Amino acid sequence: MLLLEFCIPCILHMENRIGEKILKTLLNEYLIDLQKMKKDEQDASLMALVDFINRNITGDEKVPGQWEIPLGEDKKTVDEIAMSHSLSRLFVENMDCLVGELFSLESQCESRNAWLTVLKEYRSFMELARSREEFSDDDIDAFQKQADTFFALWVDLNGYKGITNYIHMIGAGHLTYYLRIYRNLYRYSQQGWEALNQKIKLIFFFHTQRGGNIKVKEGDEKKNAKLYLTYSTVSST
Repeated sequence: MLLLEFCIPCILHMENRIGEKILKTLLNEYLIDLQKMKKDEQDASLMALVDFINRNITGDEKVPGQWEIPLGEDKKTVDEIAMSHSLSRLFVENMDCLVGELFSLESQCESRNAWLTVLKEYRSFMELARSREEFSDDDIDAFQKQADTFFALWVDLNGYKGITNYIHMIGAGHLTYYLRIYRNLYRYSQQGWEALNQKIKLIFFFHTQRGGNIKVKEGDEKKNAKLYLTYSTVSST
């Protein structure tokens, strides 16, 4: 039986998933207002927003990004967003400009300020959560205080629909429970394994026969052998 104290949450995976949730929630709020426009105005607004994101968050004016908003079949909601950890963090760190773009009208001032405040508190919370230093009792108390601040603001802004498993863990004090046992959670992050799994997937899909009769490209045998040695070494440690 796996004891509760051994079920340590991965801080970086939590950051990844909460970043996706924040972005999805923000974009869904934009799509609600978008439905009030005519069809051609909706299309133009969406194109302009994607261009803004790719020139201000995922890229710049010289080299724009290629990110697309994953719309649902009805085009009225955002589908599930799946991003790498680095891209998720990039969005959160630069989301203030997106909030300003989506809530640019004077009548949207209250919503704009609420979003900017909750983002500020979330970034402060994650900076503490990612710390590589040992937490003292006072540090843990300060951590939970910051967690409570973010959680209260987030729930006030988005209600029940804004809650996920990870966001619940923040508000319920579960992270603090593990911090009091281990004094640091960053060292237990599993994102290294996630990166290795991603590499395995890329090699499997692009450099193997995948159980078929497709001829393996020249040089792929060496890549597969290197992957096997890497995975075997890590698994045995």
